[in-house]
Amino acid sequence: QEDVQQEEGRASFRYPLPVSRHLRLAGSDFRKGDTIIPAGCVLTPQRLIGVAASNLDEIDVVRKPRVAILCCGDELVEPGLTPLPPDTIPESISYGVAALIRHWGGTVVARWRKPDDLASLRNAASEAAAIADLIVIVGGASVGDKDFAKDAFAGQGLDFLFKKVAIKPGKPVWFGNLANVLVIGL
Repeated sequence: QEDVQQEEGRASFRYPLPVSRHLRLAGSDFRKGDTIIPAGCVLTPQRLIGVAASNLDEIDVVRKPRVAILCCGDELVEPGLTPLPPDTIPESISYGVAALIRHWGGTVVARWRKPDDLASLRNAASEAAAIADLIVIVGGASVGDKDFAKDAFAGQGLDFLFKKVAIKPGKPVWFGNLANVLVIGL
């Protein structure tokens, strides 16, 4: 207002204003057809300002995926046991998988450690399918007598997209679709 004169309902500047006067001209923020927010990104406060500035009152969003982690193995025990019981190892993978899920924007809704017992694994698989968008099952993916990871989903309609990969180690990795829930076996 210090630089504006007002006469007969009109405003005029007393002298030319330099470019650095923080004036925003129409179309200077973005133009029609510009991508304001890339698809698939997390909505931050700054991005929400971009949504509102582009005169949108709603946008399509996808919630964070819910992930259940199921580790199986008779040898697995909770970390921190002293002394470590004979023939056991601390279960460690679920902690790293959970951290990766959170890092990449997911929510861990369950993390279980189950023995190599088919009935127990079937119950956990069914419970996981009811609460998760993705199930990560660790262990029991190979062809041993106690490898029940795939069998835990038998009869639930699991459609395998692949049953193994051509790498070593890691060949028994598998991936499938169980209705609206994805399942990966590590």
